[in-house]
Amino acid sequence: MKINVKAYPLLHAVPIVVVGSKSDDRMDFTTVGDVAVISLIPAMMMISLHQDHYITELINESGKYSINVPTPELLDEVDACGMKSGRAFDKSQLFTTTVDEDGYIAIEEAPVTLYCEVFEKVQVEHRVLFLARVVKSFIEEDYVIDPECEGSLDLTGFQTISYGMDNHYYAGGGEPIGTGYQEGESIIESLEDESEFNIID
Repeated sequence: MKINVKAYPLLHAVPIVVVGSKSDDRMDFTTVGDVAVISLIPAMMMISLHQDHYITELINESGKYSINVPTPELLDEVDACGMKSGRAFDKSQLFTTTVDEDGYIAIEEAPVTLYCEVFEKVQVEHRVLFLARVVKSFIEEDYVIDPECEGSLDLTGFQTISYGMDNHYYAGGGEPIGTGYQEGESIIESLEDESEFNIID
């Protein structure tokens, strides 16, 4: 028998991605669980961000963002990315990043990156939903069966990070691998102590 617990968006487990955006000479990354596929054909995605976040400001200005899909090996960096504001720290230092000619930024260590161009913005209470068309999709060549055949992929060994909705843990391959807002603490502390984390005025 099912029990009524509370009104809760109980989709377990939530996929974790790192969203990046760049406006002029400013860039930021943030950890996001509020991400969804709008449509397969045409390829469209959606993310939901807090209206006051720095990344929201950059996407509003640029009209574009990247969705980077990390593996469990990046857990500490991914967790750290969601613990500090981009207004206070340059979070691009957590990863190896690239910028293309159109201003899209990507995380090299993430095996999948989607370049997304915003076509509509929707404000829902304190959240901003950015609906976007996927203009380019990149994936590590190890997962490509035939480069000449579009969609010829083998993702059977592809490990992603998901977030447990019951007690705020990270999972990889279905097994718990860490706790939210704890795995990245050592990175934040070491960078702050050693002054390696560039502080943005």
